[in-house]
Amino acid sequence: MKPELSITLPIYNEEKGIEITIKNLVKQLEKQNINYELVLVNHGSWDNTKKILERLGRENKRLQVINLAKNLGYGGGIMYGFKHSKGNNIGWVCADEETSAKDACKLYQDYKKGDYDVVKAIRIKRTDGKLRMFTSFVLDLICILKM
Repeated sequence: MKPELSITLPIYNEEKGIEITIKNLVKQLEKQNINYELVLVNHGSWDNTKKILERLGRENKRLQVINLAKNLGYGGGIMYGFKHSKGNNIGWVCADEETSAKDACKLYQDYKKGDYDVVKAIRIKRTDGKLRMFTSFVLDLICILKM
C-alpha cells in the first residue's frame, strides 16, 4: 500500500543523533497511526552514519535508506529524497531535530484538517547564518502570502 506520508531527512555526518531522531519520528508517526515512509538521504557522510542507517533500515521496512557518495547540500538532499518518495504527501525534517517529531506530526495533522497546499514550520529563535535566515524568511513569507 502506498504511504500516506513520505518524510525526507537529508543527512550528513549525523552519527551522534540520527538514531534518536529517526526513533522519535517513528514513535510519533505510529502513535498517530500515520502510514508513512522515511526517506533517509545520507549524502557524503564519512562518519558511522551509513552503518547506523543500514541497521535501522533492516529493523524497519518503512525506512528507505539511500547512501550517496557525494554531498548534495541541504536542499539537494531534500530534492533527491522527494524524487524517491512514494507517499501521497511529501515533506522534510532536519536530521538534527531542529523541528521535533511531535511538532512535525502536529504540522501534518494541521495540514490534513485545513485546506492547504503547503504547510511550513517557522522557528522563532534562529542561529543559522544570514543567508540561510534570509532564504527561510522568503519561504515563510511566500507561504503566508499564499494563505
